[in-house]
Amino acid sequence: MDRNYDPYYDSKFQPMPGPPLRAPMTFLSSNSGEPSNFDDLASPLLVKSEKDQDGIKKWRQNHNEVTWTRGSRGRCIGRFCCCGLLMLIFLLVSVVFTLLLFIRPPNIQINNVALPTNGSAFQVTSSSLNLNLYVNVSVANPNYFQVDLAEIKADLTYPINNLDVGGGQANNIVFKTFSNTAFKFPFTLTYNEQDDPKGLVLDDILSRCGITGQKRDLDINYKITLGVKVLFVTISPSFSSSFSFECPITASDIADLLNGAGVTVPGISP
Repeated sequence: MDRNYDPYYDSKFQPMPGPPLRAPMTFLSSNSGEPSNFDDLASPLLVKSEKDQDGIKKWRQNHNEVTWTRGSRGRCIGRFCCCGLLMLIFLLVSVVFTLLLFIRPPNIQINNVALPTNGSAFQVTSSSLNLNLYVNVSVANPNYFQVDLAEIKADLTYPINNLDVGGGQANNIVFKTFSNTAFKFPFTLTYNEQDDPKGLVLDDILSRCGITGQKRDLDINYKITLGVKVLFVTISPSFSSSFSFECPITASDIADLLNGAGVTVPGISP
């Protein structure tokens, strides 16, 4: 007899009555552990022998083994370089974010402002006044690692009209672990007549220095930008605040300098 002969669906005969052939499958009842009555619902497509499962596992294993080395040598090298670069970037980003997560901001205290002990304390021209000062700064580092500052930069503004009045910069400052560090930060307070056409800032400075009014502290707003070294990257956080200090020069000094430069100040005779 022909091996392809099917007694149910052979082209020479009509389909024979009766249920189609099904592979037996046994379902266990969850309660009694006895075989279920749903054996007739089994399908041969749901039954996989151990041989078939082993074949699928071997195919997956053989297929995945050549994933890295698939293609030409150039593609293989490019694949390794790309994955290595992505892993390096991910590692650096993880380190930076971890440091930022555990970094606590240092406690910065601005102390007294004074004139420099050497060099000229101020310069006056016909339209500007430069006052060279320095401020004693104390920084407490509460972190468990050393902080290296590539630079610290300060931008100064006067409260009236937010006029730019100079700034200062210091480089290469190290704050050791759990320690207080004190240093002198130099800055220059600059006044330009062309930036103050109505003379509001100059009048306020002269008044606070006791020349045209009662002497009181000068108020200066500042914005400090830090250059913090983290591994091979420099992070530049910034913060703003204000400080006050006593005018360090006398009325006679201001009068002589401004009159000598040809600057007319109300209340002062040349």
